[in-house]
Amino acid sequence: MNGSGIRMRRILIGAMVLALGVMGSVGEACQIPVFRYALERWVPDPYQVLVFHQGALTKEQQGLVGRLEAAAGDAKDPVNIQVHVVDMEKPGAEYEKAVAAVKSKGVEKFPYVEIRYPVGTQTSGKAWTGELTKETVTGIIDSPVRREIVKRLLGGQSAVWVFLPYGNKEEDDKAEAELKRSLEKLAGELKLPTLEDLRKEEEFIENSKIDLKIKFSVIKVDRKNKLEAFFVSSLLNAEDGIAEEKKPVAIPVYGRGRCHFALAGGGITYEVIGEMCQFLVGPCSCTVKRENPGADLVFAVNWNEKVVGSATEPHVLPDILPALPDVNVVDQGNKADQGNVKLAVAGKQKSGGDNGSGAKDGGAGSVAEGEGLGVGTVASSISLTWISIFAVVVVAVAVVVFGVTRMKGQAEH
Repeated sequence: MNGSGIRMRRILIGAMVLALGVMGSVGEACQIPVFRYALERWVPDPYQVLVFHQGALTKEQQGLVGRLEAAAGDAKDPVNIQVHVVDMEKPGAEYEKAVAAVKSKGVEKFPYVEIRYPVGTQTSGKAWTGELTKETVTGIIDSPVRREIVKRLLGGQSAVWVFLPYGNKEEDDKAEAELKRSLEKLAGELKLPTLEDLRKEEEFIENSKIDLKIKFSVIKVDRKNKLEAFFVSSLLNAEDGIAEEKKPVAIPVYGRGRCHFALAGGGITYEVIGEMCQFLVGPCSCTVKRENPGADLVFAVNWNEKVVGSATEPHVLPDILPALPDVNVVDQGNKADQGNVKLAVAGKQKSGGDNGSGAKDGGAGSVAEGEGLGVGTVASSISLTWISIFAVVVVAVAVVVFGVTRMKGQAEH
């Protein structure tokens, strides 16, 4: 990543942190840290696994496809993937463009696997492409590094930074040392909201078995490790331009296995790492996952079962925005955030007497505490939401324009 690219990355990260801060000051910001809110609330979206074949699949190949399908439907540790078997000769209307794209690449070995990121991921690349083999199927479903990341996240770590050396030992060692030094320093400098402040939050619940703390760690992964081939590819291609960088790369993974912006080469500095960590441990002003940068990754874990308790109380928000359109050509199946989510509504039912609408406790008109929004309250919330969004856009655009103008001015001189 060249000098101007690093500066632009800092501008974008700075704009993001500043914009979220403005939203928090304008509206009623949720004080739960981003990393914790993501762990408890952001359900991973499914990847689309397309298996292209010519002629009938052999018994062995059918078994490999069956492994992928079984992994997706596993009741114990489901993998966030959806499998589509595509006949190159009879693809059907929904896969015609995908088949045409495969033919244009001149693919010769089939079955050929193409794995696409979830809808809404801001990248033009594919997560992984390759042959359908026993080894590749195993690597898609799970891997040692991903199991270790899950262990650390469920242990309460704020984020696990994946460090990918490129091959220049001196540069790799320098970047790794800077990353570890910066994270150790930041863990002592960054602060979480006080318990007193959290208790003021309507959404805060003190029954989680996962400690709320600031802690970062680093996992170094060899890019040539065959067991991690899919995972490395899905990390590097989650953001345009990173896979082409001939530099060491560092990417934080947080929540339920979601990666954030990637840092490469000279961008791995205390200042930039600090800005990203500040975002991750800061208040979750933007609670909608798709409005936050990054991409969900593939993990084999039942997050709903593992994340016992919650620091946030589930709420059903009014549907004031239109649904996002599907952009992939493949059938999306179950949409984002559906899956096997089972969140118990916290809060006690109002007991005894009338609830204001003539219904007794437990009847059709009873509501949980904190959920009874009147028309005026909803209207105010909607107005405040749009004011917040407008403020974010204005601040973000202003920061980016200022940064670009400054960069141009420096280039001219």
